[in-house]
Amino acid sequence: MEEGTRKGSNDKDSADGQVSPRLSTVRFPVYDKRYVCPVCEGNKCRVCEGTGEYSSEEEWVDVQEPLVVQYLHDNLNHVSMLYNHMYGNMINVKRLGTVKEDWGGLEISVGQGQFWITYNLGGLPPKFFYNKGEYNKWLA
Repeated sequence: MEEGTRKGSNDKDSADGQVSPRLSTVRFPVYDKRYVCPVCEGNKCRVCEGTGEYSSEEEWVDVQEPLVVQYLHDNLNHVSMLYNHMYGNMINVKRLGTVKEDWGGLEISVGQGQFWITYNLGGLPPKFFYNKGEYNKWLA
């Protein structure tokens, strides 16, 4: 199969078999024209011509969507902090897993503070804690 084509495509824009870059990539501006070679990670290879750096004359770069999602997954705390800084307070939910026999837990952080919710896997009503001390006392 030729590069840039795929079989059995159902995309409206790809009647000729071409992959639409809009659907599979995200365009980002390039601020630095020189950066560490992504192939050898600075260890000098043929792609970077033995310099360890890669240069580009492009002003925009296409990044595959799965790589963007992977970046968000790997850097969620940093992205969350930037989002909060740029757009204001947001809710951060952290799953605590099993905190006590037959009890799961969540930690909810909002701009005004934190609270903890524990839920029973056997069907008992959930418990809410607005103080870390009370929560830790219940865990003991």
